[in-house]
Amino acid sequence: MVEHMRLWSVRGSSLLLVLAVLAGLLPLAAAPALAGSGGFVAVPFSTSVPTVDGTCAENEYSDAAQVRGSSFANPPGLKITADNLFVCMAASSSSFRLLVDTNNDSKLDAGDFQVAANLFIIGVAQSNDIRINRYNPTTGEFDGPAPGVVEVAMRFIGTTNTTTEIRIARQTLGDWPRTIGLAMLAVEAGSWPPQFSASAPGTWGSATLVSVPPEILRRALNFLEESRAAVGTWATAALDPVPQLFFRPDVDGIAYYEFAVRLPGANAGFILLSSGKHDRPIAHWLAEGDTLSQQLFRQSDGQAVKYFKLDSLYYVAENNSGQLVAELGQQPPKVTAPTTPVDGTGDATPPASQLQQANPNDWNVSYTGIFTTPAGLTFSGWGTWSEMKGGYTSTYQPFLTALRQNAAGEWAVEENINQNGIALLKGETYILRYSAGGTTALSGPGTALIQTSTPNPNALQITVVNDQPGDPVPFAVRINYGSGGSETVNFAVVASIGRSLVYLPLVTRGGAGTTAQVAETASQTQGETQTQAADPNLPPAAPAASTDDVRLQNGDWRFWYADGGDADQRLYRQLRANTPPNNNGCASGCGPTAWAML
Repeated sequence: MVEHMRLWSVRGSSLLLVLAVLAGLLPLAAAPALAGSGGFVAVPFSTSVPTVDGTCAENEYSDAAQVRGSSFANPPGLKITADNLFVCMAASSSSFRLLVDTNNDSKLDAGDFQVAANLFIIGVAQSNDIRINRYNPTTGEFDGPAPGVVEVAMRFIGTTNTTTEIRIARQTLGDWPRTIGLAMLAVEAGSWPPQFSASAPGTWGSATLVSVPPEILRRALNFLEESRAAVGTWATAALDPVPQLFFRPDVDGIAYYEFAVRLPGANAGFILLSSGKHDRPIAHWLAEGDTLSQQLFRQSDGQAVKYFKLDSLYYVAENNSGQLVAELGQQPPKVTAPTTPVDGTGDATPPASQLQQANPNDWNVSYTGIFTTPAGLTFSGWGTWSEMKGGYTSTYQPFLTALRQNAAGEWAVEENINQNGIALLKGETYILRYSAGGTTALSGPGTALIQTSTPNPNALQITVVNDQPGDPVPFAVRINYGSGGSETVNFAVVASIGRSLVYLPLVTRGGAGTTAQVAETASQTQGETQTQAADPNLPPAAPAASTDDVRLQNGDWRFWYADGGDADQRLYRQLRANTPPNNNGCASGCGPTAWAML
């Protein structure tokens, strides 16, 4: 399993600690396994609340999930807000039915319910027959009392089409994010899943209600903001607040959230975030082009409904029948472990006498350790997607454990972030982005040291105009949203950190090695600025050399870029493909050697 390297852009402050204490929004709960076998739909969160009048207006459902793979002529649309699930069904039918398995356990129980709606037209008059009933275990029918807050509206549209709009309150289903079993029917016009039995929830589809955990969205917003200076294409980009979901066979519920990054009229890449410590906090990102899910959906000819991340750069999509319909990257091999444990190390070290040899390709490199494939260790391809999905956890457990361990350091940073807040120095400016509709309120002693402005309706610009010696001075920004949720982002004004003269060894072309003063900065102590004296043990500063003449001591590689021929490069031996210890089908220069050179 190839690990993905995450490169952070760091501001001038060496105390880049970010705190997002987010209160009032729903916590991330472990979603149950997807029991329904007939299909899958991810229902996105929206801040736009439709009016339940039976019209299913396009501007109300433009951000809804379309239930692809259904036999409806017009795919149903579903969305959630802070308090409700909205379902819109349209078809050449006057009779609709919605079935809900509230805990997605593939069994009918008293918590499950149905909505049955019929529209009767007599002349120009319309009348509705709407029945909302819980499942009755005694009778084995949906004839129990109504489940709570469920609102239904129907309307006759045009010559044949009828629309049904349903609102189900959150307290009726339970808090989200969660996964429910779902089936929809328009009599004589279509259903989803195309073939299902009302008495067998195992044949229904599954719908994951995606209320983005606030800490996930905050992590994505902060990462985008921290990256703007280093990633030119993101300087004016915005985050799409509605993510796509990615799953992994060994992780219960949602494994990753993929946020699209957009520029006006163009896609500008994505940020893929882990839902937990099974992978790095930022698992993958790219600053240009389409998202991973967009690429998979296009490749599948519109059949993709569920997405998986299986390796650092291997992604797949499946359709409503659970069949693989698209993939990106190279599928990792099926690994069969040997019956006896493998132990040993490998080393490649040139003799000391050859360390200064002009051409490293002539080194007599020796190897020690075990470099042959142990008996019983085999690598092969997976026969089917179903086989890989079923054997994923047991086959890759050692690699998944190693990934979790390697990610632990970055999660420790995230926890440090959550405990200490964003550290800001005097003169530093930070822009805090937040979702549409938010209003801000500041508190804490640090507010006396800052100035704020609003560069746009969804951002607060914070500038530190003063500091004070001693401990960091905290302040907090509380963001309140119209949906009733809120988050608090903590900051701390930190006294300027003293910095002294920096010396680097230089070699001028044709000259001897000298020590040149490269940079001189000021050190602040108790608010007073002093110029720190040079170390008397260091040789005096050399005359300034032209940039083109500067080279590393004991080397012939220009330090600001690597270019030219062999004389300008650090040379490394590249191991050929399938040549021990390189058991990969690619020469080591494809990755390991290139990273070593960098």
